[in-house]
Amino acid sequence: MVARFLLEVGLEPVILHEQANRGMTVVEKLQANANVGFAVVLLTPDDEGKSSTEGQLKPRARQNVILELGYFVGLLGRDRVCALRKGVSKYRLTMWVSPTQSLMGLELGGSR
Repeated sequence: MVARFLLEVGLEPVILHEQANRGMTVVEKLQANANVGFAVVLLTPDDEGKSSTEGQLKPRARQNVILELGYFVGLLGRDRVCALRKGVSKYRLTMWVSPTQSLMGLELGGSR
């Protein structure tokens, strides 16, 4: 859905999990595919976790995806990274408005 949208607006997405690993670590694969001007990171609830003070596990993005988000924020800057967080039936667009303002959110899509 996201890749199709990017193609429709004339952009060429690089989808990391579709790129050959060639024996590379996650960080090496990020570096090999980091020649981009903008990054969209999909935060899907594929994992579970909790803090040491919580009792129940909660859905969360996988830790390698959090690493990818941080990598691209550090490489490109917050204004060139878009995090799409998938909830139960929608994506929540998370963008940084400016370094001094908090996050801005927008709900995208409907139930799947």
